[in-house]
Amino acid sequence: MMKKEKQKGGNKRKGEAKRKNEKKEMREKRKGKRKQKKKMRNKKKDKRKEKRNKSNEKKSKKQRERRGEKGRKEKGSEKRKKRKKKKKRVKKRNRKSENKKRKEDGKQRKKKEK
Repeated sequence: MMKKEKQKGGNKRKGEAKRKNEKKEMREKRKGKRKQKKKMRNKKKDKRKEKRNKSNEKKSKKQRERRGEKGRKEKGSEKRKKRKKKKKRVKKRNRKSENKKRKEDGKQRKKKEK
């Protein structure tokens, strides 16, 4: 009878698992570092934002003081909006009057035909 050969490399898996575990830990570490960096970036962003807001408030306050009772100046976009609205109103008015004329013409034509 021949002896059964023993399977070699049974501990290979143990080594693989160890390496896998180490990799996982390193990934976690990197993830943590990334999170920290992101937090720091956001903090800096917020600081810059606050600074900008402060300076903008100061500027607007000065402008208000300079303008006095004149109040706020109309922006170009607001002017455009107003113009557009006016155009729409005029168009509607014109359409209404055209429809009225058409109606009248139709009535006149019917009378003539009779």
